[in-house]
Amino acid sequence: FSHLGAIITDSHFVLKSGRHASTYVNKDAIMKHPRWAGALCRHIAFLLDSDSALAYIDVVVGPSLGAISFSWAVAMCLSEMREQEVLSVFTEEGVDDQLIFKRGYKSDISGANVLVVEDILTTGGSAKKVVEAVQTAGGNVMAVVALCNRGGVTAHDLGASKLITLLDIEAVSYPSDQCPLCQSGIPVNIEYGHGRQFLASQPH
Repeated sequence: FSHLGAIITDSHFVLKSGRHASTYVNKDAIMKHPRWAGALCRHIAFLLDSDSALAYIDVVVGPSLGAISFSWAVAMCLSEMREQEVLSVFTEEGVDDQLIFKRGYKSDISGANVLVVEDILTTGGSAKKVVEAVQTAGGNVMAVVALCNRGGVTAHDLGASKLITLLDIEAVSYPSDQCPLCQSGIPVNIEYGHGRQFLASQPH
C-alpha cells in the first residue's frame, strides 16, 4: 500500500459512505497495477485455502463498481489454487438503496457457499448490503474479505461469521455535518474520493 502511494493523508476527503476524513485509501493506486494487485489476491487466496472452515467456496461476490475487479481476481486465484472453478459475480443497485443480483446471478447464489469481497471498509455499509443480498438470494455467507479496514468494522457489523482483512488502520472519519475539516475551511479534495459530487450537491 505504501509503495504504490495508496494511503494519502493530510487533506480533506469525502468517502463513498458520505463521511469526511483527512486520510484516504486509494484502492485504484493498487488495482491499476495487475502484478501488485494479483499478488494481494493470491495472498488472500492462500489465507482462505489455509482455513479449513473456508475449504468450500462456490462463488465470490463483490459490489459494483469498485470491487468487481478485486472479487474477480480473488475468484481466479482460488480457482487456480484449488483446481476447481469458483464463480465470480457482483451485485448492483436496486430500489430503496439495496443491492440485488441481476444478469441471472441469483441462480448461482442460491444454495452456494459464498465469499463476499470489498475493497475498503469504512462503515461496512456496502459490504453489509452484499451480505444481505446473498442471504436473500439463498446463499450461505462463509466470510467477508477486504483489502483494508479503516473504520474498525467487525464481522458482527456486517452480519457475517468471519472477516478477513489485509490491512487495518485507524483513520477517523466524520459525518458531513460534524466535520472539523469543513469547519476549519480546509478545501475538499476533488481528485480522490467523492469530493466533486459532494461539492456539486451543496447549495451555492
